[in-house]
Amino acid sequence: MSTYGKSVPLLEAERAKGSRAGQLSGGSKIFIDAPSTSGSPRTSPVFLMVTVEVVLVAGWVLMGEITQAFPNLTHYPAMFAGVSCASYVIFLIPWAVLRRSRGLRLPSKASLIHVNNIMLPLGLMWLVQIWFWYMSLKGMSVSVNTIIYQTTPLVVFFFDLFFNGPSPGYVLKLGCIVVAVFGIIVMSSSDTKESNGVTNSLSSCIEVSVATLLYGLFDVLYAQWAAPVCDKISKKGERITYSNSSDNLSSQIESMFLLLGLRAVPACMFLICTLLVGLYDQDLPDYSRGDLLAMLSVTVADWAFNIAMCIGLVTLSPLWVTMGTILCVPAALVFDMLVKGLVLSLGACIGAKKSAAEPVAVGRLAAIAVLELVLVTSWVLTGEIAQAFPNLTHYPAMFAGVSCASYVIFLIPWAVLRRSRGLRLPSTASLIHMNNIMLLLGFMWLLQMWAWYMSLKGMSVALNIIIYQTTPLVVFFIDLFINGTTPSYIPKLLCILLAVLGIIVMSASDAEESNGVTNSLSSCIEVSVATLLYGLFDVLYAQWAAPVCDKISKKGERITYSNSSDNLSSQIESMFLLLGLRAVPACIFLICTLLVGLYDHDLPDYSRADILGMVWVPLADWAFNIAMSIGLVLLSPLWVTMGTIPCVPTALIFDMLAKGLTLSVGAWMGALCTAVGFIAFNVISSREKDNTRHHCDESG
Repeated sequence: MSTYGKSVPLLEAERAKGSRAGQLSGGSKIFIDAPSTSGSPRTSPVFLMVTVEVVLVAGWVLMGEITQAFPNLTHYPAMFAGVSCASYVIFLIPWAVLRRSRGLRLPSKASLIHVNNIMLPLGLMWLVQIWFWYMSLKGMSVSVNTIIYQTTPLVVFFFDLFFNGPSPGYVLKLGCIVVAVFGIIVMSSSDTKESNGVTNSLSSCIEVSVATLLYGLFDVLYAQWAAPVCDKISKKGERITYSNSSDNLSSQIESMFLLLGLRAVPACMFLICTLLVGLYDQDLPDYSRGDLLAMLSVTVADWAFNIAMCIGLVTLSPLWVTMGTILCVPAALVFDMLVKGLVLSLGACIGAKKSAAEPVAVGRLAAIAVLELVLVTSWVLTGEIAQAFPNLTHYPAMFAGVSCASYVIFLIPWAVLRRSRGLRLPSTASLIHMNNIMLLLGFMWLLQMWAWYMSLKGMSVALNIIIYQTTPLVVFFIDLFINGTTPSYIPKLLCILLAVLGIIVMSASDAEESNGVTNSLSSCIEVSVATLLYGLFDVLYAQWAAPVCDKISKKGERITYSNSSDNLSSQIESMFLLLGLRAVPACIFLICTLLVGLYDHDLPDYSRADILGMVWVPLADWAFNIAMSIGLVLLSPLWVTMGTIPCVPTALIFDMLAKGLTLSVGAWMGALCTAVGFIAFNVISSREKDNTRHHCDESG
């Protein structure tokens, strides 16, 4: 909280009594933290979140639809913003009534001036951001405007990070925000008929950027500065009648009404000045009765939106509120589809799904579902791009080297994350120790990719898939050799055999490309070596590299104090370090090839599309390997290799839907076997983990 909010003697006296309202660590909690002795109602956080979200979305969509239907409303953006903001002065009436109903006199003049001084800059900030947003619509397409304005969650995230420092799970939250914003970009880029012929002027881009920054800053300052100070004032005063009602809920509602009313002061001053100057005397649009009714409806919808926003800012968080407003965009698209007959493109539907991502509690089932989705999607994407651009794999060693070496970029987020945790970089000895481990694993990883790309040239794709997808069997027996048997190892083996059998049936049934292809012995050896190295890499990574790296990540000389939980951050830091260090052998390989000049005169003539494809393949490969690294640590190497098996039926189904491939009965039977084996394996693993946890609880 600002020191400005702590300097008033009136508030210092309240602090001495143990008031919690001014603490920076969360503010007041409407409905949730009401003391049980007061008899106030207690509503679950989920119910509150759903209610606030419904009001936010409904208010936003209603405002947008009415504004589009009555263009006269935004003919003068400054005037419309001023009227809309000034209308909030009416909330001072229910504030005064509610305060008197609690048996309290109105606050002292000094207290009101103090709160008003706080709300003057915030109200001005609010007015200017609305004004700038309306102005920006005139000189740019709605799609670009939406993309820029809906990056507000990122603005709030970094403002909150600046004011309060990192919180537990902040990296996970950032990932969810990026996915949601990416969904908005996909939606806005896919359905932009109104953008044709519209030139996006620099001034409009600056205006909407200023509006976005002011909106994010307003949310953070409102929750951490204005609301706690106002709550202190609302909770004290000279009582004139006795009241048995709970003061906690009433004082918070009273605070909300007061802040809503005071934020209108700058807008009222603006309107008074424009009336005195006579700025709009002879230039106002000819408002019809419908326009006036629409203006009233927009104002009421805006009230509902801002009341829900204020409750969310104080009860939940500024970040939650801005993430909640992101859902307004897909809701508006769905509304247009149902009411106006708008046909949504595939990109808009995909973007809507991505923008629904919110920070949630991740259990085992959710982790499995998310990791499996990333593994399958990235695997299929990599395969489709590699098939579409054959030049990429013309030199398998070079392509594997570039792909592996690109992971060196993950050393940057590793260093940033470590410093954000208040730790110095590890000692040279620790880094050398970790690098020595990853040299072997990184070389193994590079070699298996190289061998697999080479094997594709001398054998059918069907046989290649059959051999490579036996990796779960390789991991199973390596794990059995290193760790011994587990209680459910026989059922797991049967599930793996069933899934691999499904792959064999699918590959043997749909292998038109195999006709006339001679499967050379050297290619069979290469794919077998790749399979063995892939399985060995997974086991050694999970049981050797990850635990050692985790120890290094959890220790270090702390240079700044941090209240955040180190467990999740250290695991993410370990993952980034291992991803970065595994690139060292590939970097050495590329440097050697450049020094020797191996590819100086023999590189394929890459087109612009080839280069774009080469960029997309490492990005998909990054997603695959990040998911794989998380799965190796959180789940098991066996699960990761089993998790890649559904990629094969998914790729076949994708080819059926996108390319018109006709699948045989054998392919469908194989896909069914693979699905049954994969699901049964996860059920057995989950039960085994639950039994292990149960035995640990009993022994503890």
